[in-house]
Amino acid sequence: MQTSLPIGRTPWLQKSSWLRAKSVCLLSSALSLRGADMADLSPGAGLVFPSLTMDSSLSLINFLPSRELANTLMHEYWVRVHPLARVVHRMSFERQFLQFWQAVSSGYEPKFSIQALVFAALFSAAVSMPEDLIRTRTGREKVELVKSLQTAVEYALSRANFLQTVKTETIQAFCAYLVRILVLSQ
Repeated sequence: MQTSLPIGRTPWLQKSSWLRAKSVCLLSSALSLRGADMADLSPGAGLVFPSLTMDSSLSLINFLPSRELANTLMHEYWVRVHPLARVVHRMSFERQFLQFWQAVSSGYEPKFSIQALVFAALFSAAVSMPEDLIRTRTGREKVELVKSLQTAVEYALSRANFLQTVKTETIQAFCAYLVRILVLSQ
């Protein structure tokens, strides 16, 4: 049995009006949150990397491979990864890679966004390399190297605040990380 409605009114219009009013109320509530209240609503890095404990005593040095290994992995990145998933502009990234190592050799810690991008490239390269090639070039097992670099890129992304960033390097690093994680899961 239908209830009688005034002429020109339908149940859809009434529901639509109610939804519009509710949306206006929700929007005005959201807009009333300012400053520190908004920071409390942001998700943390633990949402994506729950196993990663943010130990403040850890630093870049805990994860950094030797310069020789990093150069080898970067060569493999350009050969194996970059042609298939162009996440970075080659000349710009090569410049950032050199600046990264200059900062490290000078005793400075590079920007977190650059750390994330460098580790994402190294991780991508290690994932794409055959196991025997990694063993002959690095003297390490592929599983060990990949796991180490995966932890490094996750830690660097967390420190770069990847869920709230507007920095291009951090977003590129996260994209490169996701592409390789998808490869690993297949």
